[in-house]
This record gives sequence, structure tokens and C-alpha cells, in this order.
Amino acid sequence: DRPGDPNRRVGGGPAASSWFNANPAWKAEEPTVAKRGDTASAPGQPCSTRDPNCALRRILEEQRRCKHAGAGPKQSVTPFHLKGPEGAKEFHSRQRVAPIQGREELEDEKARVILARMADSTQKTYANQLRWWELFCRRRDLDPIRVVDDRNRADEEQLFLDYVVHSATNVPRSESTIKTRLAAIRALHVNLGLNDPMASMKRVDLLLQGYARLRGSPMRRHPVTPAMLRWIRSGIRPEASLDGATLWAALMLGFFFLLRASEYLAPEAGNQAAKGIRGADLTPRSQGTPVRSFALADEVVLTIRGSKTDQLNEGNVKNHFRAEGSLCVVEALQLLQTRAPERWYHEQHDPLLRWANGKPLRRREIQAPIMQEAT
Repeated sequence: DRPGDPNRRVGGGPAASSWFNANPAWKAEEPTVAKRGDTASAPGQPCSTRDPNCALRRILEEQRRCKHAGAGPKQSVTPFHLKGPEGAKEFHSRQRVAPIQGREELEDEKARVILARMADSTQKTYANQLRWWELFCRRRDLDPIRVVDDRNRADEEQLFLDYVVHSATNVPRSESTIKTRLAAIRALHVNLGLNDPMASMKRVDLLLQGYARLRGSPMRRHPVTPAMLRWIRSGIRPEASLDGATLWAALMLGFFFLLRASEYLAPEAGNQAAKGIRGADLTPRSQGTPVRSFALADEVVLTIRGSKTDQLNEGNVKNHFRAEGSLCVVEALQLLQTRAPERWYHEQHDPLLRWANGKPLRRREIQAPIMQEAT
């Protein structure tokens, strides 16, 4: 009731008032009495004429609708760290907290590091040789991954003996090639966490020894002598041309530093950036101090960046001094630098031993004059 109304009562239930007759906009079509515990009228519905807070309820309801227009009621959110294992999975699926996480990434990283213990060339060789083993097993409807134990050791040994005979006879390969194929099979099983399937198969080694004896040893390689090198120099004349100076420098580097062909010649295939000598790998020195030209040097320092015996490519440094006579590695490099000085400057990171046409020197081109002199 309106304050000051004479019909207002103290205590008891609300009474009807003539004020509502004078204000019809506040009237409901069907007045009802609001009892204790009743909820407010729904939005848009008329309020009870017996409810003194009807107008206030309507105003508050309108404000609430305007404030939350287009939005639903808020729901409680549980932080991921309070959800247990499911919350941890949800969090890690959205955010990476470590370079390697999850079982799949751990397995991939372990396999990558295990394979990295071998050089790239070794991995490619093993992969090529494993294809023959897989083909051999597929023709016999067998799995190339063999699990050997005491129960099936005899049968598995027969399988590997058959493979050795097949490799030596049906598709004739040398003993060294067959050993490489068996080494690839061992590496495959060890990389997968299995035991070496040929660990206790002594007959496999005996069979290889038998083939080696029946076929005989390969042709023996004879050493190159100083007399042979002097004869070769008289034929190629390194003072006359760039090609002659390049070939002579290659022969002197290989002879005096006892290098493998893969250590001083550019690689013929594959990505082996650490192999082959560059101009930056040869430093002329005089009395222990670096100089700009080999014409002023009494010593050459060679840095070998990678080698077959240096699996980690840690590098090795060797030096040699100027010698009297026609066989001198410092003089050979001096002749090459005179003909092609750019190979020690803006081309110092390119292969040093290249023909005049830019093609790299190959192993067979080194062997040709040596074999010609030997015969």
C-alpha cells in the first residue's frame, strides 16, 4: 500500500487499496495473493496486486535482461591442474613445455640418435643391402625380423646359411659384400632392441671363411715408390699447365700425408661436406708463422676435417716441411697456387683439386698414371 494511506494496516497480510484503482497500469488482470515462499513472476508476466515489491521486481528484471543481452548464464570453470590426469592431457595438448614430450616423440628421438652413431654413408650402404635380405625372406614368406632363442636356433641358422650360399652363388658377390649384408642384418635387429640373431652361429663364419679360401685373395696392391713418382712427374709436367699442377699436387698430398682418396678428393656422391681438401684447409707457414703464399713458406699445415677413421668428424691436423729435390709437397702446392690463386681466396671453401674445366679430380684419374707407370 502507498505510504500514508488510511487503509494501511500494521501486521497481517497485505490489503487491497483504492490507490490501485487510481493507477490501473499497476493492476494485474487476475489478482492473486502472494504467499511466503512464492517466487517472483516470470519476466513479461503481470505481478500480483498483493505484492508490494512488484514494481521493484519488474525494474530489476529489466535491468538484468539488458545487462546480459545475448549471453547465457555463466558456468563454473575448473582449472586444468585440478582435473587430475585428464587436465594434464588437456594442458599438454595445447601447450609445449619441453622439446620432446609424449611417448611417440621419445621413440622417434631414440631411434634418430641410435642411427646417428653410424655415418651417413654407412646407413645408406646398410639400407641398400637390407633390401636383398627382405627380398630373400619375402620369397619364402618369412618375416625379415628374426627372433632367435634356444628352441628355434637350429632352424634359424639354416636360414642364414642359405642366405650366404644364395648371395655367393645365385647372385655372386664377394666375401666382403656378404659380410656387409650380414652386418646390416645385425644392425637392424640391435637398433630395434633385439639380440643379434647370429650371435652364436659359428657355422655362418666358417662358411664365409670357406668361400674366401676357395676364391682366393684379391690382387695385391703394391706401394708407390719415389722412383715411380719421378717418372710420373716427367710425363705430366706440372709447371706447364693447370691440369698438370692439379694432378701433381694430388699425388704429393696423398703420398706425403698418407691420405685415403676420400680424405683429399671431393666426394663422388652423397652429402659429405666434411670430406675433400679445400684451399682453406692448407696453410703455408714460414718459421712457424702463417704467410700468404707457398712461395714464401717452408712448411704446410693440413687440416683433415673428416675421415673414415674419424667417425665423429673431430678433425686432425698434420704438417710437412719443404724438401729438396723434385718430390716436395710444398713445391707442388706452390705450383698449383701460382696457376689458380683464387682457390685460396674467394674459392677457398670449394674443393681444391679441380681440373681447369671445374670438374673435381676423381680416384680413377689418380690411379691411371700410377698404373701406367707400374705396367
